[in-house]
Amino acid sequence: PQGSPPARVTRVLALAAEPASVITEIRLTSPLAPLVASGRISLRTLAWHGCGPADLDACELLIGQRPLTARHVELLRAAHERGAAVVVDIDDLLTQPAPHLELHATLLRQAPWVERALDEADRVSVSTQRLGDALARPGRRFHVVPNHASPRARRLGSAALVPASPEAPGCVLLAASDAVAAGPAFEALRRLHSERGPRLRIVAVGPVAASAAAAGLLVEAHPVMPREQFLAFAAALPRAVAVIPLDDSAFSASKSAVKWFDYAAVGLATLMSDHPPYSDVVEHGRTGWLLPDDAEAWALALARALDDDTLRGRVATDAERVV
Repeated sequence: PQGSPPARVTRVLALAAEPASVITEIRLTSPLAPLVASGRISLRTLAWHGCGPADLDACELLIGQRPLTARHVELLRAAHERGAAVVVDIDDLLTQPAPHLELHATLLRQAPWVERALDEADRVSVSTQRLGDALARPGRRFHVVPNHASPRARRLGSAALVPASPEAPGCVLLAASDAVAAGPAFEALRRLHSERGPRLRIVAVGPVAASAAAAGLLVEAHPVMPREQFLAFAAALPRAVAVIPLDDSAFSASKSAVKWFDYAAVGLATLMSDHPPYSDVVEHGRTGWLLPDDAEAWALALARALDDDTLRGRVATDAERVV
């Protein structure tokens, strides 16, 4: 109303390992963008190592993403000493890393600092309720901020797609930013590849390519890509399904289903291990396939999904609608 005092703008400083990374976009930059646009907050993002006393003096709310070291905890405490509120954002169970992770030993050494950071925070932002429950301790206050499909992720329009030839090989997409434990999905892919040869194309993006190769799979390897580039790449793969193999560790169960969100948004049908977080959100046979830890079950489901274009399209469409 005319004559009203201007809305107060809260000065927010977000610290992350890599402010331009995909996880920072998913967890901080994109969710906070509407508050920036509406004038409710001002937002600065800095790398943890680039934050100094003047930056802390200038903020009223500090958001620390994945604090892992003594220095990170010191910065949270210094913000409190200056009167700022502190939120810690965490999207993985970093205190209980899965054994197959390349950084397993490093994360175990850093776990005590993660615990101290969680105790220092006024609020802890987590990606799932399951993760919050796993990290719960007396005095900690959690708020669930779910991960989301990229707002710009959309299935390619029919005009942008070159119709796939019925003779085109079936395509399986594997993507992960870390190593993946060998398991029944890889064994099933080995079986299918031995049966189909060049009629099966396996595309691997990120470190999972090395995991697949170590398991004896012949893959088309690609480096990690920016999120939008990867989603456009995935959407354009002909006759493709996505595969998300997952172990049953507490670490994996505490993740969010963001991979399925993004695959669904760009029109890919997905086969996943029947473990949380995917079993929490996917309806088997309708919005994806939830598969047991059994190579035969994986092989049968993969063959059917690759060979039945109508079924694959229906599952992809239902998943896209739900997401």
